[in-house]
Amino acid sequence: MSEVRRPNLRKTYNTLNLMKNKPHQKLILAVTVWAFTTVSTPCRGTVPPSGLVALSTVEPTADQVLLIFPGGKVAPEAYSSLASAVSETSGGKIAVVAAKFSANLPNPLEAPKRISALIDWLSDLGMVNSARRVFLVGHSDGGIMGHAEAAKAHLGGLILLGSYIPNAVIFGGSLKSYTLPTLMLIGDLDGHTPINTLARELLHLHPDTKVQDKALFYLPGANHMQFADGSTVSEDLPATTSLTATQMQVARDIVDFVTAQDDAAVDARTRLIERSMFTRRALLPFITTWQSHDSLCATAQMAGLGLQELLSAVPKVYDRHAEFPLFLASKPQLQKTTDGRTRITVPTYLEYPPDPFDISLNRYLAPQSVGCKLLAVKDISLASRIKLVDNDHQSCAAANVAAINQALAALRSSPLSASATQILGDDLSFEPELVSLDQVKEVWSSHAIEVTSHRVGNFATWLATPITWTRDGATWRLSTVEWTDSHAVKHCKMMSPLRIVEWATVILPKELMAP
Repeated sequence: MSEVRRPNLRKTYNTLNLMKNKPHQKLILAVTVWAFTTVSTPCRGTVPPSGLVALSTVEPTADQVLLIFPGGKVAPEAYSSLASAVSETSGGKIAVVAAKFSANLPNPLEAPKRISALIDWLSDLGMVNSARRVFLVGHSDGGIMGHAEAAKAHLGGLILLGSYIPNAVIFGGSLKSYTLPTLMLIGDLDGHTPINTLARELLHLHPDTKVQDKALFYLPGANHMQFADGSTVSEDLPATTSLTATQMQVARDIVDFVTAQDDAAVDARTRLIERSMFTRRALLPFITTWQSHDSLCATAQMAGLGLQELLSAVPKVYDRHAEFPLFLASKPQLQKTTDGRTRITVPTYLEYPPDPFDISLNRYLAPQSVGCKLLAVKDISLASRIKLVDNDHQSCAAANVAAINQALAALRSSPLSASATQILGDDLSFEPELVSLDQVKEVWSSHAIEVTSHRVGNFATWLATPITWTRDGATWRLSTVEWTDSHAVKHCKMMSPLRIVEWATVILPKELMAP
């Protein structure tokens, strides 16, 4: 309850009558009574505190209240239609309030004030345990900036719309370690927070995580601004699903997630599980290729050798910059196992770009390249005493062709493959021909993709030459590099299949929009 100052006119009148002969005291008393006499009334239906905009009716009987932190340069009123969808879906049980920031830019100075103002206001309205009944909804920058404040205030949960939790060295964290129940929604046509951001969090969640604790859902055909008013902004992709349809799905997901915090909400949890399974199926290309890039070099080593019953290859993975010197000093190893087989240990370096500020801002989840040290077939044959036939499958270019095909196979039945099918056909086939082979380079080419491996003469050149994946008109060109040392160990740089999946789902849609 709040105190609204009102004059008690009856009391004032009676007091003044007793003081007819004391005019100066009458004036003082009248002003005093006016200023300090209060009537206790509920604040129901009043305007919310400064810095907050009510997008729906806020009553103390509401089950929960959503506090929206808008995206950068997005006005609170842009979320009115989403608020209406939430109100309709929840039967009016969930109220929606939006925070207003200076210049419409969410910032850490005003964020805690907006949260505390809402909690205090709800308490004044008569809402019990108001903080735990508030869920912070962060769109884009609003979620990036506001997630920490939501945890500090011990709110009921966090809802990220086209947003993520920054993964920085000094600040931030990850969805996996975040303390509040969290719902994360991203459209597959979001040009600002791409779908691989959702895949990253899904890949790192513990398999036993309950869906009401961490729910990650993908929205088919939705873009970044459909969480607000659907306006056009730079870098965003055109949506293929209507604003109304997208926001009704967003509202359904939000209401189910908020409701599912109650153990008795069986129907809501069932719908969350169904949405989770739908999302996992869509993101399967990310999952399968992410699980395989550690073994990429071992797969390249075994390519074309056959004799799986006699030979095996395992990777020795170096995936941190501090481990790079260890990779440089490492060598492939042959070892006899207890079952009589020969095991090849293949040094593998996953090259990730350094970013001390926010690694979640990297365009790719995949390593920039995968460095391999491969034994020559003749050395394997000599050491293992197994007769092997050398062939072209051991080349660095051919190994990259195989990696591309592995990614395309993962994409083949995915709803995220629409852009890739535009350039490769519905079957996503890549069957290149060997068009050039000499001491300088090896080239495999099809109508849409060309793979070239440049053969360099020294280690320094191999180390300094990056692997590239660029567009040249209608053709995408993968350029890699290889070097064979004096011990016949082939150094090869490879493109991770996961990076090809990210190219097909994140980069290619934007490239196809370009003139």
